[in-house]
Amino acid sequence: KLGGQKAIAALADAVSNDSDQAVRLSAVKAVARRGGSEAIDALTQALQADAEPSVRYEALVSLAQWGDDQVSDAILQALDDQEAFIRDKAAELLHGRSIAGRAP
Repeated sequence: KLGGQKAIAALADAVSNDSDQAVRLSAVKAVARRGGSEAIDALTQALQADAEPSVRYEALVSLAQWGDDQVSDAILQALDDQEAFIRDKAAELLHGRSIAGRAP
């Protein structure tokens, strides 16, 4: 388990700090596969702060696999992203969550 914690910490660091957009994008995908609260934190940070739209988009889509309130808040904040395609995807994801949350 400790090795897993070190791996997620290294991936989270790459998500936040690597200067290469391709490395950050790959790290976002890897963090999402590992899961856990550290993954949600790293993906939320990428969604809110990465300069590259493709990294923010991947973080948004990756976050959508979790159903907790922290993730919903991050997706909601993405409605204010500077890129229209990210705002559109956030709206689509939030709409899907509201439909899924309704009783039949």
